[in-house]
This record gives sequence, C-alpha cells and structure tokens, in this order.
Amino acid sequence: MVIRDGGVGGLIGTETTGMSEELVEVVDEQDRVVATVTRSRVRAGKLLHRVASVLVFRTDGRLLVHRRTDTKDVFPGAFDCFVSGVVNAGEGYGQARDRELQEEMGIAGAEAVELFHHRYEGTDDRSWSAIFAITWDGPVVPQVAEIAWHGWEPVAHVLLRAEEQTFVPDGREVLHRWLDEGARLPPGTVGSLG
Repeated sequence: MVIRDGGVGGLIGTETTGMSEELVEVVDEQDRVVATVTRSRVRAGKLLHRVASVLVFRTDGRLLVHRRTDTKDVFPGAFDCFVSGVVNAGEGYGQARDRELQEEMGIAGAEAVELFHHRYEGTDDRSWSAIFAITWDGPVVPQVAEIAWHGWEPVAHVLLRAEEQTFVPDGREVLHRWLDEGARLPPGTVGSLG
C-alpha cells in the first residue's frame, strides 16, 4: 500500500492494494480530488468522498423507498428514498448514477435530471453528493445483497418516514433540501407531492 503524506487530511496520491477492493477518490471541501484510496479506508477514516444519489419516481408521483440490508457498511438496516452509491475512482457522477441504478434496482436507460450538489457532514459519513431524479414505470429488480425491501410511496408518506430514527440521516437532510428548493420533479412525473 502506498499513500504519500500531505494535502487534506494528510492524504495525497494513490493507495494501491493487491486485493480487488474498490478504489474511491477522496475530495476536498471544493470537491477536488486529493487522493485515491480503498473504500474501506474511506469508511474507517470517515474521509470526504463522492456519492451519486437518485430520487426514483413513478409517473403518478410515488417515490421509490427501500430498506438497506443489515450487512451494509454504512447505515445498515435503515430506510432510504435515494438509490445511491459511492463514486468509484475515475468515474463521474453520471456514470456512478447509472451504475448504481442498474446494480441496485435493475433500472437502465432512464433520463436523469440533475437537481443539485450537496455537502453532507455526518458522524458516520462525509460526502459530496450529486442529486438526480428520474421517472421510472418499468420493473424494479433489487439487488438482494443491498436491498432488503422496497416499495412505492407518496412523497408525504416518505416525509413522515424520514423523520424516524430508522431513516438514513444523509437522505433525510437531502430530502429536506430538495423540498426547500421547490421539490423539482423529473420530466414525466405528473403526480402531486401529497
């Protein structure tokens, strides 16, 4: 393993490993890459990294909600309304969005709208996230290793669920920001937020 010292959080350069573990880019407060390390190093050090997150709507306005499996490395067993994942090294936010939609929910080919970028600072996780929304009436095939349950719920119900301790804290924060900024819906979603 090779990491040069310096930079933000004492990291600069690239960490190499003989294992096939995912590599993730560590970023600074301006979302600039400062190092490439393993995913486990990001989690262990609570290092600032990139995430792509997607709100998935039905045309009637219902929102996809899921419960994370108990084996997830962050927020295990918690409910979430974003399909999201860590951006891998060398990947853009859009590429990570499309990969996560396909891997976690079997969704491919949906037209995404970028809503905003969000800086999250939690006790368990620190990230810069690109927030997207899509409309999807096709089938959803959850990845069993990551998704324990899923369903389609009215936004008003999701907002109530988000106030529970069983909801991911970063998702709660981003959901409230989405509402505060006008609750923009993706093209093709015609339902109300009620």
